[in-house]
Amino acid sequence: MTQIPETPKQVEQLDLMQRLNAYARGEASWQPDGAKLGPEMRNEYALLHANLIHLVDHMLAPLLDRITAREMETFTMHDRMHGQKVAHLMWHILRQERRETLTPPEIGMMVAAAYLHDVGMALSPSERAARLEPTSDLWDRLEIQDSAKEMLNQLRAQVGNPNAHETVKRRAEQKIAQAEEALLSQDTRERHALPERYREVFKQLNDFHEKDRARVPDIESCLSFDGDSFRAKLIAVCVSHNQDAETLVQRDEHNPAHPRFPSDYPVGRCNADLHMIAAALRLADILDFDRERTPSVLFHYLLPGNLDPQDNRSVLEWGKHLTISNWQIEPDAIVFRGRSKSHILHHAVVQFCAAIAQEIQATRATFGALQEVNTFPFALLSEVKPEIHEEGYHYVPYQFELDDERVYNLLMGGAIYDNPLVAVRELVQNAVDACKLRDSLSEMADTSIIPNTTDRIFIRYEEPMADCPQPKLIVTDTGTGMDALIIDRYFLKVGRSYYNSSEFNQYRIQLRKSNLDFAPVSEFGIGFLSCFLLAGRVEVETAMWESVRGDTYKRTLQIDGPTRLIRLDEQSNQGVRRFKGTRITLYMTRGAIRNSKIVPPNWNQVKNYLIHVCQELPYRLNLEYVADAKTSQEWIDPLPLKVELPSELETIALRIPLNDEEAGLEGEIALLNPYLAKQLEESATTKISVSLLEDDIAGRASNTLLRGGFRIGGVPGLPDTFLFRSVARARLRLKWESRKNRRYISPKLARENPANEQILAEHVVHTWLKYFLEHVEDIPAGQLYYLQFGRRAGVKLETCAWLEEYDALRLYQLAKQGWHFMLQNIRNPVSDDTIEEWESGKGKSLWLGSMRDDLHDALLDLVMPRVTTLQMGTEARFYGSPDFDGKIR
Repeated sequence: MTQIPETPKQVEQLDLMQRLNAYARGEASWQPDGAKLGPEMRNEYALLHANLIHLVDHMLAPLLDRITAREMETFTMHDRMHGQKVAHLMWHILRQERRETLTPPEIGMMVAAAYLHDVGMALSPSERAARLEPTSDLWDRLEIQDSAKEMLNQLRAQVGNPNAHETVKRRAEQKIAQAEEALLSQDTRERHALPERYREVFKQLNDFHEKDRARVPDIESCLSFDGDSFRAKLIAVCVSHNQDAETLVQRDEHNPAHPRFPSDYPVGRCNADLHMIAAALRLADILDFDRERTPSVLFHYLLPGNLDPQDNRSVLEWGKHLTISNWQIEPDAIVFRGRSKSHILHHAVVQFCAAIAQEIQATRATFGALQEVNTFPFALLSEVKPEIHEEGYHYVPYQFELDDERVYNLLMGGAIYDNPLVAVRELVQNAVDACKLRDSLSEMADTSIIPNTTDRIFIRYEEPMADCPQPKLIVTDTGTGMDALIIDRYFLKVGRSYYNSSEFNQYRIQLRKSNLDFAPVSEFGIGFLSCFLLAGRVEVETAMWESVRGDTYKRTLQIDGPTRLIRLDEQSNQGVRRFKGTRITLYMTRGAIRNSKIVPPNWNQVKNYLIHVCQELPYRLNLEYVADAKTSQEWIDPLPLKVELPSELETIALRIPLNDEEAGLEGEIALLNPYLAKQLEESATTKISVSLLEDDIAGRASNTLLRGGFRIGGVPGLPDTFLFRSVARARLRLKWESRKNRRYISPKLARENPANEQILAEHVVHTWLKYFLEHVEDIPAGQLYYLQFGRRAGVKLETCAWLEEYDALRLYQLAKQGWHFMLQNIRNPVSDDTIEEWESGKGKSLWLGSMRDDLHDALLDLVMPRVTTLQMGTEARFYGSPDFDGKIR
């Protein structure tokens, strides 16, 4: 049993520092044979000892003490005592035999890392102001929601409003301060362990030294031993503490032949085990879990008000540490003991103990596949037990659990996916994202690279053969592929998408700086499940194209149903022609139900579905069909963003361009002239027919909304008419570049429609109706003939606040285009002279129409109350009286 002793107050009292001082005095040796150390080397050890004390006391500790500022109040203490505790724990979690062989540079890097790893959280007033500037990358890095930005802008407008009451201004200032603190807290937590942040801190320290050489030591000298600087590797160690444990076995990005953290890194006449140092930092950091890290006075000072941990994350973070009284390393487990009056804090402790156990297991795994005890330099077992004494409650870890089979049946039973072929779209979608990520990362590394877009994605359909009684569908891509970590952490976790992970977000931040950013189409993490709509067995072959973790194995997963065990095979995958990317094979035994039988889709159905859905992909889809030992090849290229129309309809179409940055929409709307279309259809001299007015042309939907190149449904908000099935065509794409969170608008789960369909409909209505209002004089006669507003989209004209930009005269002039045309084409036509007489305020009342869904009727409903008196005729029709002075009022 090991009881961790009390943390010393001074850096020189640390066991690590005392060990280094013993080397300097010649009282101990780090060499395995116990060889005595010469005077020259002892002087180097003494210099390193003195430099570390100067580094901590005069440079790092003062910076760390600034981290108690309010922007970090939601997190536990990261001050100098946290650094002291981490260095203290580094020594005590090491095995005794490993302590005795610690080299001086290992001690130096461990002590420096303990204090340095969180120093990036300290922000000076100028740094705080700079991070909140509109040009700061904080806004991109955090992907802040539009609503939050809008709220901040409104508050700032209140503060700057000279007519606002002082009380309103003060409240707005308080809310702004709270919002800024929350933003800085999140930004600081995510950014403090980035290489550039450590370099900023080192530059500050160097500037302090230049200004006051007598009092502030030279940072470069403090981070050197025996003539060699270990500053660069120290930064890498500190960066790794905020990353996954797998980072410990990554390859060096500048020299892939070497590990990122070698175990024999030379520093002067000694070596340093960087793998051990980085592991010690992450383990000691997470093990600093007790009330020493949460002084109760500061707890109540920083967190006044509601102290219910159920509603306050700050209380939860601090309270779980205050719950722990002591902990120790026992023969069978690490045990944390304490008392609690809250079941919520009790559960938080249980969860955190599980996180500690997971961290120990993950770190242990990086020291060898066998995970033998003697290869792991730490005296830590993976079991972590909380022993909390309840006060006033009984803790039982009840929680909801998902029934895997039931969830699968809900997903696959038609409640979400009503077409089994959605599986094909999901696989192609994943392939596109993987290829885009690979291409972006490749271009970032080498700007001369021009990505290949033709031979990247292949869809192959094989008819049943002698050795395979069911048809096979194979989707292959040359994208990033997956290594063991990606497979375990994301691919096998239903509902967890890699494209919502911190690892991908870090890539995106780098890509943005090189203007190579892209938004993934995938986001839900459930798409792969749709494969089992078509197949009872799925085979996945995958290998990383260039693994940063040194893992280039080719792995094959054989999956018999989504809730059963998976067989995994691993193969060596070396050489220039090694497998890169992912290949997924569906052994199709499922599909649509026909005549009470389940029938897999045939090749024509798969191909037509792909043509229908994959309309604007950044890569050509290469199609292969295998039957009777023969292979035929086709491909699907992206289509232009233009509405396709038969030549017979081109002359009666009004094309309206659309580029709405706010909504993230661009493309084209084509509106047929309803009157001319009706004439063409009724004409005996033309070949026009109703079939040309249907909603599908050449196998592709003419009314298409695209998201990442995939069709996700029709365009909402288009006008229609009862004369034909479709009078409006549109081909629009959703954009992500102009959106504040740099993501596509989310679709519904089945990807058949956008999630916020009504909002898109409002933007579409705004586009075509604004075009009409601004081109009234150019609108062809008959364009508004029985043209209906499209209330089915949920948009009402009276709710379009933007119409206030136009006066009543402009609205009337547009309504007149339809109203007058209607009056001249009814059973008893109204002459031009009669209409002109009415507009001059004379003559008889005119019928306003009876179909209130018509666009001109809806406009008249807005305008006429300002123009004339409405009258009800004997036949229950509305008429407009010419009782005005010839003016629109």
